[in-house]
Amino acid sequence: MTLQEENAAYEKAISNCESKIQEKIEEAELLRRKLEELEDTEKNLRDELENAQTALDTSRSRGSDEAVGNSKTSVETGDDMESSKKSYTRQVRGEEKRIGSLLFLLILKFSHILFFFQSACAPVLSYFGG
Repeated sequence: MTLQEENAAYEKAISNCESKIQEKIEEAELLRRKLEELEDTEKNLRDELENAQTALDTSRSRGSDEAVGNSKTSVETGDDMESSKKSYTRQVRGEEKRIGSLLFLLILKFSHILFFFQSACAPVLSYFGG
């Protein structure tokens, strides 16, 4: 094998490594964006839960101030709010699990990128003294 052929082979290997690294970087960026979306969703759900809790607390305090005849309506409203709060809590917990799973996937993908870079590009790097 001539020096030119060897150089061409290494240049091709470098180009392949760069292409694969770029693919993995794009994949990691996509996962990062998805994680940001999930974090925004979680924040929105937490805000809704907080608002529902505030409304429930307000409803309960009004209920204690109202006449006995209206207390049944207040209890029903409180029950509705309690049900809503539980629903939001379930949604928030579900989103937390999804975010945790996505974060785990992101870490795995990043580890894969590092492993790929080290294993696939090691011959190229060693050629250049790296």
